[in-house]
Amino acid sequence: MVLVTGFVANQLAATCSEFPKPAFLPIILDTRLLLSEPVNGTSGIPNLNYLNEYANFADDLDTLSRFTPYRNLVLFLDQNLANAIPRLRDTAVAVSEAKGITLIEITHDGVNHRLMVFGVSAYGTDIVLV
Repeated sequence: MVLVTGFVANQLAATCSEFPKPAFLPIILDTRLLLSEPVNGTSGIPNLNYLNEYANFADDLDTLSRFTPYRNLVLFLDQNLANAIPRLRDTAVAVSEAKGITLIEITHDGVNHRLMVFGVSAYGTDIVLV
């Protein structure tokens, strides 16, 4: 069995079309990354098992709007994750646009925290999602 460790590695492995050995992905953010639809509670891909940690981004936006009205949202993303899986970002942008929300993406390298402060103040931000 192959146990995939690491947050980004799990997302990348989810985009594979086949698994020659049994594989377990403990942290998939979005099952839409899988190249097959789940079937009867399974991955639909031979040799692939996973746990899904995804909270629907559209639901997240709706929850935020219950606390405060907003139209401009800064989303801080891990730089490695954003680069490795651009489909996650693309989905967030599409969902935001459908709800009339301007999404401002700021990637963070885990070191330069000044980028985060700049992002909050520079874009007329209404709310921040980390």
